[in-house]
Amino acid sequence: MNVKPYVIAIASITMDGKIANPYVRSRFTCRYDLERLFKARDEVDATIVGAQTVIDVDGTYTPKTGKQILRVLIDGAFRVPLESKFLSSPAPVLIAVTERAPRAKIELARKAGMEVMEFDKQVDVEVLLGKLAERGIKKVLVEGGGVVYWQFFTKNLIDEVRLTIAPFMLGKGTSFLEGDSLKIEQSPRFKPVKWYLCECGKEVVIHYTRE
Repeated sequence: MNVKPYVIAIASITMDGKIANPYVRSRFTCRYDLERLFKARDEVDATIVGAQTVIDVDGTYTPKTGKQILRVLIDGAFRVPLESKFLSSPAPVLIAVTERAPRAKIELARKAGMEVMEFDKQVDVEVLLGKLAERGIKKVLVEGGGVVYWQFFTKNLIDEVRLTIAPFMLGKGTSFLEGDSLKIEQSPRFKPVKWYLCECGKEVVIHYTRE
C-alpha cells in the first residue's frame, strides 16, 4: 500500500500485558485515562474497533467535543447488535464484514443508513486503510481489541503507540496482542518518546513511535 493514514494504537493494559479476562471485560483504568482516550479521538479522522470490544464496552466511540469522525467496526461475522449504542448512534459508521456475516443483517444495516464494506474470508486491514485514505482520512485511532491490534501490528501498519499501564495483573486472559508467536526480528520496532506518571498517581503512560 503506497498511501495510508497515520495510525495510532491506544490501549490500557495491566502490568502483565492483559486487556481483559473472564472477570474483567470493561475499562479498568482511571478517569484521567478515559479523558486521554476522548482527546485522542478528537485528534483523528476515524477510529477503528473490533466487534468483541464493542460487545464488551458498548458506546458511541465518539469525541466528547462533538467532532464528527468515522467509526469503523471490524466485525467479520457481524455479531454486534444493530440496536447497540455503537450502531444506533447517528455518528457516521462503516462496518467491515466477511462472507460469514448474515446477508439479511447487512441489508438491514444498509437500509438504516449504515455503510457496510464486504470482504471474503477475513477483513484485510491493509485494504481497509487504503480505502480510508482514498476518502481523505489522514489519521486513524485503533482501539482494539487484541486480535485487531495484532492484525495492524503484524502488517507493520502502526505509526504510534500510546499505552497506559495499570498497577495490577490479570493472569490468564486477553493479551494486548492476540495472535501467533513472533520472533524478535519479525516484530515492528518502536522507540519510547514520552512517558509520565498519570495524574491519579498509580498508572504509567508511555508513548512510542516507529524507529
